[in-house]
Amino acid sequence: MHFLQAQPAFLLVLIIGTMLMSLAILTFSFDESYNGWDDAMLDAACMASPWLLSLGYNMIYLALFSKLWRLNRVMQFRRVKLRVRQAVGPFVINMMATIVILVVWTVVDPVQWDRQIVDDVSLETYGSCKSENILPFLIPLLFLMGFSTLACGLMAYKCRDIDARFSDSRWIFYTIFVQIQVLLVGTPVLVILDSASADATYMGRSLLIFVIVMTTLTLMIFPKAIKLPHDSLDDSSNTRRRTGGTGSVHFQAANVLASNV
Repeated sequence: MHFLQAQPAFLLVLIIGTMLMSLAILTFSFDESYNGWDDAMLDAACMASPWLLSLGYNMIYLALFSKLWRLNRVMQFRRVKLRVRQAVGPFVINMMATIVILVVWTVVDPVQWDRQIVDDVSLETYGSCKSENILPFLIPLLFLMGFSTLACGLMAYKCRDIDARFSDSRWIFYTIFVQIQVLLVGTPVLVILDSASADATYMGRSLLIFVIVMTTLTLMIFPKAIKLPHDSLDDSSNTRRRTGGTGSVHFQAANVLASNV
């Protein structure tokens, strides 16, 4: 029952978010060496990268925030029935704001593929995705991503005393901590490599995305998977306790969560 207690609808959104972020590794990998790829297709791949990264990242942390917010409400009011769709207000608002910014960016000043000659003697060229005015769009997107991370962290802190079977507060703290460390180290390195080596830049971006995706999946999904055999024993003992006339707020809350997915 552990996966039901973990609210699988939100875990599914989290997995979709990690898949979107992973696809950005693919869009970063294209250049003119691929047969049939013209400038229009490369421009589309360039513009797809911020869409995949920002939407995927926000989906991960907003899903975790909504999951914890719903759990906090259920635990606070014991028998309250709070369906998934009633807990996704902040998720929808943040995602809609992100989409609006991305649409305006795509229409007004889309990211485009650009290849320049960096050595007139050897005719060495350097290809990359460029945008004339990237900051007016990038800063609001980073703000929304930071907001979703901060909101998730604060809600995890608020739910820190809830039974670990229902709350992932500890694992969320670990996830945020690891990913912030990776971003603090990796981002300056990518800035330095951006104009030095296309191959190194691609490898750095891919590694950064891979670490964020894998830490999310490992810390949020793996602990639940390894508890499945133990959970089956817990379910049988809970059934016996209920038959004997005893109960607990935690088990009542688990029933509410499982019955309103």
